[in-house]
Amino acid sequence: MASFLITSADICKVTGYTRNQVRGLLQKLPGYAEQEAAPGVAREYTRSDLLILAVVHHMEAKFKIHRDALAAIVGLVRNELSGPKTINQDARLVLLVEPPSAIYLANAHMQVNEGVVIALGPIFERVDSHLKKKFENPYTSASPELNFGPTLAAPSRKKVGG
Repeated sequence: MASFLITSADICKVTGYTRNQVRGLLQKLPGYAEQEAAPGVAREYTRSDLLILAVVHHMEAKFKIHRDALAAIVGLVRNELSGPKTINQDARLVLLVEPPSAIYLANAHMQVNEGVVIALGPIFERVDSHLKKKFENPYTSASPELNFGPTLAAPSRKKVGG
């Protein structure tokens, strides 16, 4: 049965980071660096954490944004991506360095004059797809049922002398 906990293994699968890279990243990011995991106990994350770290990975991998700069804006990214929002595949996140800011744009037709623009649709899809696979109930999945037909539960006994 699948675990309902989100762990660093899930972060690795969604982002492509290694476990060591995740550990190093979390040590740099405010809000994560302060959280200490107990020895021998896997650190748990929320769906929001998984989404934020997927966005951080995208910023680091695609736009080559340095981790120190990511640390300065991760709190703003967290604020923009948490809470009630209009979720759609055309949503974008606009990041500005001076002054540091993050703006969630649900409307694809809004123009952006300056900043790093991140299309959130593919990131949402990657996170949601991973979580759907992880938390899918194996008893209600769409996998075909095995039909073995009638079987003999116990071997029959022969009567002796009768």
